[in-house]
Amino acid sequence: MRIVIEAVVVTSDRWRLWRELRQAALAEAPAAFGSTLAEWSGAVDTEQRWRARLEDVALNLVFDFRWRGGGHGERNRTRGRSPG
Repeated sequence: MRIVIEAVVVTSDRWRLWRELRQAALAEAPAAFGSTLAEWSGAVDTEQRWRARLEDVALNLVFDFRWRGGGHGERNRTRGRSPG
């Protein structure tokens, strides 16, 4: 198994994805951000605001971590002599 990490550029068309991830992050680790969940939820939680946020920042990325199967590794060892 190996981990594949894909960086996905998020544009304003994917504002719902960004909102879901951002609100979850604000709820889980509020001290890590300069804003709060309260500032990004409730009456101000609008499509227009999320789209504007994504358009105002030059690059917005989401990282997708996946386990991938496949690949096989094997090491043979022969006693008393070098493999070959």
